[in-house]
Amino acid sequence: MKRLFLAIIVLITLSSTALAGVKYYAVKVTDHEKVVNYRMCTGEDLKALMKEASAEKKYWSKATTLAQKDWKKKEEYKGKTFPRGCGTAMKISPGRAYTTQEDAQDKVAKYEASAIKKQEKNAAAAKKIKAGDKAAARKAASAAERDARYANALSMLEGHLSTLMTPAAAKE
Repeated sequence: MKRLFLAIIVLITLSSTALAGVKYYAVKVTDHEKVVNYRMCTGEDLKALMKEASAEKKYWSKATTLAQKDWKKKEEYKGKTFPRGCGTAMKISPGRAYTTQEDAQDKVAKYEASAIKKQEKNAAAAKKIKAGDKAAARKAASAAERDARYANALSMLEGHLSTLMTPAAAKE
């Protein structure tokens, strides 16, 4: 009976010290261009990322409105609507907490390997399109033009977002 009691005390002590230690997270970060990255971070790093994402989300709508106004003023974009889907506010998706840094890094490596496999699969599917196909060539040209408009709109939007998120502008 004493052994069982001692074993329980030791187990509680070990688990409480493990809980009090640093936690590591495998975090999925989606940036403005909807590109997904995975990273390992501590609890404090995760809180800072979440705070940054929250601030960005707060100002995203206003930055989009300002970018639209700038878009309409530019002569080169006359008659073309602002691409509202050009980007999104940063999104943070934390995974479960790990007690060791190695476990969290292993999970991040698994996520990255899975993402690479998915990209390779999509690239293989894109190669199947015939190079001599005129419709595919027109689609590619149209996609390149659209991508350029999206990139310009996103750069405008990010400029306004960074201006709005500065401490002086945040007080207003």
